[in-house]
Amino acid sequence: MPVTKVVPFFILPWLASARIGMSATSLTEASFDPFVGEKSRILIDFYDPSDSDWQEQQKALQEALVSVRRYGSVVEFAKVDVSKETALAARFVPNAVYPQLVWFANGQATQYHRTLRGTKMIADFAMALDRPSLAEIKTVSEAGDYNRAVLAEIPRDGDLYKVVDAVALRHMDQVAFTYMQSDKGTISWMENGLPTIQYTGMPTADDLDKWVKEQLPHRSEEIPDPEFAIEGGVHMVVNKNFEEKVLQKDKDVILLVHAPWCGHCKKLLPEWRKFVRGVSKVSHLLAAQIDGSRNDSPLPGTFDWTSFPTIFYVRAGETSPIMYKGNRSAESLMDFAQQRSSSPFTVDNAALSDL
Repeated sequence: MPVTKVVPFFILPWLASARIGMSATSLTEASFDPFVGEKSRILIDFYDPSDSDWQEQQKALQEALVSVRRYGSVVEFAKVDVSKETALAARFVPNAVYPQLVWFANGQATQYHRTLRGTKMIADFAMALDRPSLAEIKTVSEAGDYNRAVLAEIPRDGDLYKVVDAVALRHMDQVAFTYMQSDKGTISWMENGLPTIQYTGMPTADDLDKWVKEQLPHRSEEIPDPEFAIEGGVHMVVNKNFEEKVLQKDKDVILLVHAPWCGHCKKLLPEWRKFVRGVSKVSHLLAAQIDGSRNDSPLPGTFDWTSFPTIFYVRAGETSPIMYKGNRSAESLMDFAQQRSSSPFTVDNAALSDL
């Protein structure tokens, strides 16, 4: 059956029967591992019923399940009530940001964690991952079945195939990876069926991954000139330098995601500046901020912002943030930073209040 032309790359007309599993399975500590262990692919929603809109969230999950069944996908949907299953929540959603969708493959949690809501976004996410990491095609024109794709014309049994497959697994929900059996040894970026740029880097997963990220569409301001890179002790972050600035090997980073027009952000800024001055002599802690209305997250699912202000704390050497949920005062921010810090530090709160 031909593939529908130029749809989101992951919406493929699967042919399997789709009348099974028409509701998400509720999982507990006792049932979780046996259930997950026997399924090849599962989307699990970790939700908190104390959220004011949790019923709407569950309705969206159910509608998304019905939607993917219409496309023939038989991927399992499940859900975990984190207010009851606290051990499962701590095990799989350590940043405690709910609701959170987690993709499981062959009994294991994957890197794909998303805070998506809405029927279409949940369905698109599930369909993006419910497919092989590398799709074999016979002709270049078949790459036009995806609105964007990586085309690898490489030998199936070569080392480069393993490299491409490893990178494809990192971008299942962002871009399709296709390959043709060939001795050409080329990798191209395709837009609407046409090659736009060819990869010329080293044949390593990290180098290819960096190149793929550069091709993906992300809103970003330009990297600030050196004289504007730090303002008032705060490092200015944009999409293009996000990973370099926020994921530090030897420093903790507290990141404020704001928008210039946001009234809550304007109220927070005096307290934020007070906090920044208070930690200015803490050598292992870096304060940073990004305009979330002008820069997309380069790491969706790990760093997501749908409202402003949002504050993340990332410990040195780690890649998963902890989201701040306290009140918007310098003192509360300081308590949060001290609790999450990779190394102990103290600040005179009396002095802080006088800043």
